[in-house]
Amino acid sequence: QGSDYQCGAGRNGLFWETCGSSTFSMGDTEMKELVCEASAMRTDLEGPPLPNLPDYQAWRDANHKKEFSLTDYIYGIWRQHKLHPDFFVGLIELMWPKFVEVDNRIFLKQTFSPARCEQLRADLNSDEEIEYWMNLTVLDALFESSTEDFYSEHAEYVLSSMAEMWTWRLREMFPNKKFIVSVIKDFERGDFGITFSQAR
Repeated sequence: QGSDYQCGAGRNGLFWETCGSSTFSMGDTEMKELVCEASAMRTDLEGPPLPNLPDYQAWRDANHKKEFSLTDYIYGIWRQHKLHPDFFVGLIELMWPKFVEVDNRIFLKQTFSPARCEQLRADLNSDEEIEYWMNLTVLDALFESSTEDFYSEHAEYVLSSMAEMWTWRLREMFPNKKFIVSVIKDFERGDFGITFSQAR
């Protein structure tokens, strides 16, 4: 089962009517605060609903803080597992990737392989297929669970969010091209992934 997201040029924005600044002190450091009043408020900015988050809820309960945020949770996990900042950089590259353009084909920079591209050219019939298979990012392992077959709600949320981010990223980097961002979701087998190709 899969879903496709098409994108082209153009984007919506949040417009600001007035902006002003005020200066205040924090210790020996002078800080400047920018204050803006919105003249048009978007009501469609929340995105897909969050899945059930049992581990985050356990952290929130343990800290006895209703205001314990997901940012607090990330920091707690970071400290507990002593994760290196490289992990965060890698996560950003996965969610908001860089690209390379080769012979009018667009590929993910992190996973592009000239040798594999040549092999795909020999085996496949179209540029769309070459882009699709070269850019396919398999994410099965992210949703494995020791108590369930996989975290289906989390997979749904992460893949739909990634599809939206990749769509906007491609639109930003290649405003004159159109793309199809495809999500792979097989809830019976636990196969999950995301890819894209140009809509020619």
